[in-house]
Amino acid sequence: METLNSSTNSRGVKVDSYDWESNSKSCPDSSEDSQRSNRFGENDVDGEKEGEGSASSVDDSFRLLTDTEIVQMTFVSEDEAGQFYNAYAKAIGFSVRKYKSRRQTGNEMYVRWKVWVCSREGQRNKKHLERSNRKRRHRAETRTGCGAKFRVCRMSPTVTNYIVTEFVSAHNHPLAAPQCVPFLWSHRQVGDADIAQVMAMRNVGMKAAKIMDYMTCQSGGFQNVGFTIKDLRNKLHSSRKEEIRNGDAEGALGYLAAQVSTDPLFFFKYTVDEVDRLETLLWTDGRSQMDYAAFGDVLVFDTTYRTNACKKPFVILAGVSNNFTMTIFGCALLSKDTEDTYNWVLSTFLEAMDGKKPISVVTDGDLVMRNAIRNIFPDARHRQCSWH
Repeated sequence: METLNSSTNSRGVKVDSYDWESNSKSCPDSSEDSQRSNRFGENDVDGEKEGEGSASSVDDSFRLLTDTEIVQMTFVSEDEAGQFYNAYAKAIGFSVRKYKSRRQTGNEMYVRWKVWVCSREGQRNKKHLERSNRKRRHRAETRTGCGAKFRVCRMSPTVTNYIVTEFVSAHNHPLAAPQCVPFLWSHRQVGDADIAQVMAMRNVGMKAAKIMDYMTCQSGGFQNVGFTIKDLRNKLHSSRKEEIRNGDAEGALGYLAAQVSTDPLFFFKYTVDEVDRLETLLWTDGRSQMDYAAFGDVLVFDTTYRTNACKKPFVILAGVSNNFTMTIFGCALLSKDTEDTYNWVLSTFLEAMDGKKPISVVTDGDLVMRNAIRNIFPDARHRQCSWH
């Protein structure tokens, strides 16, 4: 049975809220809700009146809103409600995050209710503070148990609007200064226009730090950019992963397959993971195989860690010719540097070289490499390079 609770928020505004946790059915319809006329986007906070076009005037409009006015608002969707609360938080000086939500199941799928809270809500879990095997120091504590929240609900399937059922405006921590608000988490975003500009500069070889410097000068200061250097690096990393998933792997395999028509001795082999993504790849051409047959007594097993565009471990299998020049026997691109992965690399390399094993193997002393060499080349002498 639905229970209607009457609560009073920190400013003394009485808010009627349902005990949604104990209900399994959808919210009941209410005739009073249909009479609410103060909808987000139809009031003065949108800044479309004369003299209210600037960002400061819009922030002032949010600051002038009372708890009663916010409680009487309605929204056409939960996304619109979240956008309003985030804009309100930016004007006041705090960051928000999603807390809880409940979906209506059955024929009509929709979000019944949703809650946003201050980013300083709650406390850090003690298990993270009591870990004995921790290698890094603790990050600064940001949770203060703040009780500020914003909750909206769709009262029934026939009513499409969302009403505010709970709003708490008081915080137990100092609010951020205006110059610090743009750096709060929920107010930072790399927009579509920024992405297009960033990708254009990245494609001509500019590094993330240089791109950030340019956009800072372009916007007139770090506070006007809209994101930080960490956000930019994360966006570039996600776009790089998307590129790899959408065609780089197929293009590389297609190129290697085409080499077989021009070089009959060309060899390549790869594996995929459980979701059919490229996991390991090794290749060697005919010239490399002939060089290994002549100079393969000593094998240099070197790995460059994530210095390529794909940010993946790249293995170079090399040696020295009779003229004391380096010669490449084969290469491999890996998704991770584990013992099983290196076992696959060495066993596949052995397959490509008709089973010829080296007499000595030189590495940088990595323990995982050492174990793989012991597994695949048990009779080979393992030595570290002079650099390590």
